[in-house]
Amino acid sequence: MTDYRFRCMGPFFFETKRSRRHRVNRFMVFDPDAATNQVFEQAEAVQGRIRTGDIAIDDISKACGLYIIGLKSRDKLIPYYVGKAARQTIRQRLFQKQDKPAKINAILNEIHGSRPFVFLFPLVTATGRLVKPATSAKLGTSVTERVIDDAEYMMIGHAMHVNPWLHNISTVVARERFSIDGSPGTSRTETNFAKSYRTMMGWSEPNLVEQEMERAAAVLEEKLEEKEDYFEEALAHPDELDIDISAEEAEKLSQEEAKDAAD
Repeated sequence: MTDYRFRCMGPFFFETKRSRRHRVNRFMVFDPDAATNQVFEQAEAVQGRIRTGDIAIDDISKACGLYIIGLKSRDKLIPYYVGKAARQTIRQRLFQKQDKPAKINAILNEIHGSRPFVFLFPLVTATGRLVKPATSAKLGTSVTERVIDDAEYMMIGHAMHVNPWLHNISTVVARERFSIDGSPGTSRTETNFAKSYRTMMGWSEPNLVEQEMERAAAVLEEKLEEKEDYFEEALAHPDELDIDISAEEAEKLSQEEAKDAAD
C-alpha cells in the first residue's frame, strides 16, 4: 500500500473570450479569477464522490497536488501543461497571475474552436485525508514536496506521450532549434531505425490526408463564424444595411409603407 495517492478529478471546463485588442486574428483570452471560480465550483460539486476508504474529499480548495491544463478538440482531450502546487494550494497556483496568464493564453490559441479544461489531482494520505501544502523553510526538503516533484516528473512523461509539444518543455522557438528522428513533427522521410524508435514510443505514423481534412475543416469553421459575426452585426444595426432589391420589389415595399402610414 502506498503512503500517498493523487486522486483524479475532471475534466472541468472554463470560459474564454475573444480579445478586444486582437479581434482580427481571433486571439482568445481568459479571466483568471472567473476561470478559477468556474473550475472549483465544478470540483466542489463532485468532491464528495472521491472517497478513499470511508473518507471523502471535503474541501478541494485546500488541497495541494498536481493539475493538467488542456484543450478539448473534436471530442479528444489533449494535455498542454502539467503543473504542481506543493507550497500553495492548487487553487492558489492554478491560474496564478504572476506567471500563468501568458502561458494559458498561448495554450488557448493552439487549436481554434477548442474548449479549455483542467484536471485536478489532490494529494491525499493512505487513509484519504488531504495533505497540507509544505511549510518547511528550505525549498524541496519536505516529504510533500519530494512526492509532488516526483509525481509531476512522471505525469509530464505521461502527457508527452500524448502531446510531445507540451508547454512544460520550452518555448516554441526553442523547440524549433532541434528535431529527433522518429518523433512527431520531424521530416516525413525516416530510416528504419527511426521507425523502430517511433513504434517503441507508441507514436503512430502521421495520416497526411487526415491532417489536410482537419485544416480544411478549420478554414470552413472560421468562414462560418465570420458570417455569423456579420449577421449579428446586421441584426444589431438594421438601418445600416445596404440591400439590393429589384424595382418591382421596391415599388411594392413603397406601396405597403404608404398603406401602413394611411392606416
